[in-house]
Amino acid sequence: MEIVWVFGSSGAGKETLIRGLSRQGHQLDLIKQLGWENQRMIVCEDSLRLVAQHENDPVLEQRALLADAIVALANQENAVVLIKGQDVDLESSIPTQVKERLSKAKHRVIFIDTPIATLFERWKKKPWWSDDYTLKTVKQWQDAQLEMLRKLPSDFVFTTVSSIDADTYHVSNGLPTS
Repeated sequence: MEIVWVFGSSGAGKETLIRGLSRQGHQLDLIKQLGWENQRMIVCEDSLRLVAQHENDPVLEQRALLADAIVALANQENAVVLIKGQDVDLESSIPTQVKERLSKAKHRVIFIDTPIATLFERWKKKPWWSDDYTLKTVKQWQDAQLEMLRKLPSDFVFTTVSSIDADTYHVSNGLPTS
């Protein structure tokens, strides 16, 4: 069993990647690169549905219960549980809590590395977009998330997935250096 947190900036394609991996017959090359042949992909739907938009968002309280949902999904053999991660999960130590509760599972963090200019264009379409945002803002937010990820225990497996296009990905070990 493997517990997989998918992180990346807003607009990086976390849900798109998770949905693609979970659809039978899709993303077969990526599944092979990740070593998940003959594994069953299970999506933590709560992680996709409960998306916090701001500091005082009431969804944050529900998101805090995500560890219970993940543990409930993780009782299946040959399973890869896919979770859409948010900064609030890192701030609340949810990945570490899950790791403590499922100590025999492999725990992986996938970081989706998307070019800053691409993220910036995607951000412009978000409902929370502000004209004050710049390329520098996007980079700062991404760097802040990477810094939080680097503080996770070293026994998490870190993988970077670079999106070349909607169907082509490149996998590398570790997190991006910047």
